[in-house]
Amino acid sequence: MTKLIFEGGNISGDRVTKLWKSLKELSEEYKEILEKASKSSPEKLSEFIQKLTEPLKNKQIVIINGSHLSMLLDDYGYCELEFPEYCVSWMKYIFQLVRESGVPLSLEASPSSLEELARRGYDDFIEEIRELAEKGLLEIVNGTYSLPYLTLIGYESNIMQFAEGLRIFKKLLGTAPKVYLATEFALHPQLPQILAKLGYELAVARARLNGTPPQVDEEAVLWNAPDGSSITAILQYESVPIGESYSGRFYLQLPSMISKAAKSKLSLVIFENYEDAIYPVAKFESFAKAWKEGILPVEMSTFQRILGKLKPSQRMFRPSWEEYRMYLLKTPPDLLLKGKLAEHALLAAEAIQAFASLLGIGIDAVDSLDHLWRQLMRAQHHDAYVVPYCKQGDYMGSRAKVYGEY
Repeated sequence: MTKLIFEGGNISGDRVTKLWKSLKELSEEYKEILEKASKSSPEKLSEFIQKLTEPLKNKQIVIINGSHLSMLLDDYGYCELEFPEYCVSWMKYIFQLVRESGVPLSLEASPSSLEELARRGYDDFIEEIRELAEKGLLEIVNGTYSLPYLTLIGYESNIMQFAEGLRIFKKLLGTAPKVYLATEFALHPQLPQILAKLGYELAVARARLNGTPPQVDEEAVLWNAPDGSSITAILQYESVPIGESYSGRFYLQLPSMISKAAKSKLSLVIFENYEDAIYPVAKFESFAKAWKEGILPVEMSTFQRILGKLKPSQRMFRPSWEEYRMYLLKTPPDLLLKGKLAEHALLAAEAIQAFASLLGIGIDAVDSLDHLWRQLMRAQHHDAYVVPYCKQGDYMGSRAKVYGEY
């Protein structure tokens, strides 16, 4: 953890100046008081800085800087999310910041998108992800093939999404996620069992959009499934915002978030921000630079790095279905119905193939069924319920309030 160093109650003039400039740049909230403090004597300024950071003395603040990359591409409909050229260009800029600052990146990328980018010739982009992951500067989270809303698809689709997603990750990157996190609501009671069976080490039972997970003020818990299996899980807090709702303004809101964390009973507080891959996050560059210089009392990390530090509560955490509150989407019901019917048809075809095999009747349909499963799973992508009904400019227009300054 990066800590402020106080010697005899004072900080060196250069260090104070750097911290003052960094805090002033990061948030307008402290602007007036910082300007007054900057005109004070070094002793007064040192005292002010100490008071500012004193509440964090027994707290560990961890920030997970993430990115959400999952695209419906141009031959599947139209939306601003579908520009692979721009997305890759922007992500390469982020990767360079990661290298320069040492701030690691947690990447929620759908294997279906990475697979398509590789097919379109973006092998250098895939190789950059692999390189950063090998150096410990990037972690991959989630693991499902197309990042679906798991509660809206069938039981077999839940398993197939993980099986195919993990297979593609191993093929493209040589490794697979050990941390499950879904920024688009994808939580249900059976999930701990699925994750434990697949070798996951941690579940982050939080959400950024379209749902509210159970909220508990615990550092971590053992999340139990109906069969009794469990996995270590980080939950959404009850008294402290995790930061996801702030989107591109995450770092501007950080001082107020830290203030709430300081008043909570939590000794370890984990904030996270997984903005869409093509959008900027205000003041991230400034924050990364200040953190690199060692003048901010926080730790920039990944979930994989902090796994060993977690001390899960031993109480049983097994919420009911009703506690996983997914928001109702404005989706034509036939879209959901057709997805379910397609899954049932595939299951029937697999059953027929299995019985035919037992009877000695050869049906050469394995490859075609695999292809159809992948087609279905792409159609289960979380944006499939929204993007086909968007007109050009709709999505960016809906975010104008957040991204107006850009």
